[in-house]
Amino acid sequence: MGNTLESFLSDLVSLGDITVEQKSSILTISDFASSNSNVFSQADDSENEGYRTEAFASEPSKQELRAFLYTEVSAGVMELETAEIISSTLSLGALYPDENSEGLAFLQQPPAVASYSGEGNVIR
Repeated sequence: MGNTLESFLSDLVSLGDITVEQKSSILTISDFASSNSNVFSQADDSENEGYRTEAFASEPSKQELRAFLYTEVSAGVMELETAEIISSTLSLGALYPDENSEGLAFLQQPPAVASYSGEGNVIR
């Protein structure tokens, strides 16, 4: 997938994951839309300006893109997996957090206490 927002979305269009209209909407929502429209069509993907993860740096643009993706998935015109890929790639985080995430609370617990002696061997 391309490094710029334009090339990333163009790749999704070519794969049939999103439509040209959806691509256009996402480009319009991005922070780049108001700053410099030439950023969308850069020939050199190696430049930092226009890099896809910087396209939604402001909280309002992130919220607007999340709302757009929720709407598209709810309307059945975009696959949930595609919306998650877009969200993850553009550094928005998970749109639909796993229902089992509450069960992962044990990962936040401190490690169990054990008695060690010598070279770190566990005493039974």
